[in-house]
Amino acid sequence: IFILVLMSDKNILINTKLRLFFQIILISSLVYFSDLKISDLRSDFLNEILHNNIFNIFFTIFCLAVLINGSNFIDGLNGLLSGYYILLIGSILFICHQNPEINFLNQKFIELLLISLIIFLIPNIYGKVYLGDGGSYLIAAIIGYFLIDFYHLNQRVSPYYISLLLWYPAFENLFSLLRRIKSKKNVSSPDNRHLHQIIFFFIKKKKYFKRENVNFICSGIILFINLPGFIIGSIYYDKSIILAIILLYNLIMYCLVYYKMSKLSNFNK
Repeated sequence: IFILVLMSDKNILINTKLRLFFQIILISSLVYFSDLKISDLRSDFLNEILHNNIFNIFFTIFCLAVLINGSNFIDGLNGLLSGYYILLIGSILFICHQNPEINFLNQKFIELLLISLIIFLIPNIYGKVYLGDGGSYLIAAIIGYFLIDFYHLNQRVSPYYISLLLWYPAFENLFSLLRRIKSKKNVSSPDNRHLHQIIFFFIKKKKYFKRENVNFICSGIILFINLPGFIIGSIYYDKSIILAIILLYNLIMYCLVYYKMSKLSNFNK
C-alpha cells in the first residue's frame, strides 16, 4: 500500500481510478489471505447476512477501503490524522490496562506505533513533516486490520466501540461521496469541501488567530470535539446501546455542523 501511494506522490501513478483499482486489489488480498472477517454486529438480522462468506468478504473490503480513503481525506490539517490515531490507540491501550482479560496480539508493535505518532505529532503540528498519502493509507490499513483482529480476540468488546473509534474518517469518506453524487460531481475528484477545510476557512476568514496558527488550531478543535466520544467509549466499551447512541449523536452533529459552517463560510454560493 505504501509503495502504491508513493508512486502516486511521485506522479508515477496519477490516475485516481487506476490507483483505487490497485488499492482494492491489495485490500482484497489482505482480507482473503488473512481470513479477515467482521462476524458479529450485535444484530441477528445483520449477522445472518454476514454468515454469507462472499458478502462478508466484500463488506470487510468495503469497510477497510472506506477507512483508508477517509483517513487520507482528513489528513488535510497539521496534526489532525496523527492526533486522531493517537487518541484511538490510547483508548485501546487504556481498556486493556484496566481490563487484564482483554488482550491483543502485537501489543508491543501498537505501543511503538503510538510512541512514533507522538514523536511525529510535534513537527507535524508545525508543518515540518507530513504523513502524505503514503503515511495516511499505511497507518489506516494497519489500524483497520488490527481492530478487526482485536475484536475477534475480545468478543466482550462491542462492535460499536470499534465503530466509534473509526467513525470520523469513515463517515468523512461516505459523506463526501454522497455529497459529490448529489451535486453531480466526479466522486474521484478532490475538493476543498471537507468539514475540516470548511472550519479552517471559516476561522481563517474571521481572523481569530494568527494566520500561521490557524491550521493546527483547527485540528485541535476537531480532536477536542472527538475527545468525549473516545473517553465515554473507553469506559462503556462493552455497552452497545450507549455506544450506538453516542455514534448516532456524532453523525447527527457532523451533519448539523457541516451544514451550518458551510453556510457561514459561503460554501454554498
